[in-house]
Amino acid sequence: MITTRRDFLRTAGAALGATAALSLLGRSLTAQQQALPTMTVYKSASCGCCRLWVDHIRSSGFTVRTVDTDTLGTVKSEMGIPGALASCHTAVIGGFLVEGHVPADDIKRLLREKPKVRGLAVPGMPIGSPGMEQGPVAGYERYEVLAFEQNGSTRVFATHGPPTRRGHRHWCTNEEARAIRRAGLSSLTPSHVAAGGTRGTRSSAAPAHPRASAATS
Repeated sequence: MITTRRDFLRTAGAALGATAALSLLGRSLTAQQQALPTMTVYKSASCGCCRLWVDHIRSSGFTVRTVDTDTLGTVKSEMGIPGALASCHTAVIGGFLVEGHVPADDIKRLLREKPKVRGLAVPGMPIGSPGMEQGPVAGYERYEVLAFEQNGSTRVFATHGPPTRRGHRHWCTNEEARAIRRAGLSSLTPSHVAAGGTRGTRSSAAPAHPRASAATS
């Protein structure tokens, strides 16, 4: 095939344009990441869904520092996380608290709008939330992201998932269930055990925890 000078220039121009667009996109993503404050996440070392949530946060442009601790209940209490809002991990970013499987976009909105709240929370571990994408999509739960204040009052910040379903259950391994009990989520009833998993419900009661040193990763 004979390529004319006009065709060559057209092709070269398109290639240069695509390269410039990719370069601008890369710089934009880098600037966005630099603009986001670093997040510190407190979690149990054995919590798999916590690690998956951290992966979700990092893939959304955040820099994350994790702290593994056996005294997560104490951490939550000292930070002022209401017992009724407790989940399996607690994060601190930009002066706000983030409890549980809160989507990254909601955290970005929190940092952008800076409402007069203490932080955001997704109580429990709803299936289908970031880090809890388990099983068929048809089984995903509808859940609310709650903005909470220092006095414990809450309001709905965002809603995600399919139409409301009755019940609020989650799946986790037996090891994770024990870790979550220590973290302040009691009554993880082993009503069903299959393929090494435990199904249970979250209780708002948070047991006391002895203080222990945290290992930073």
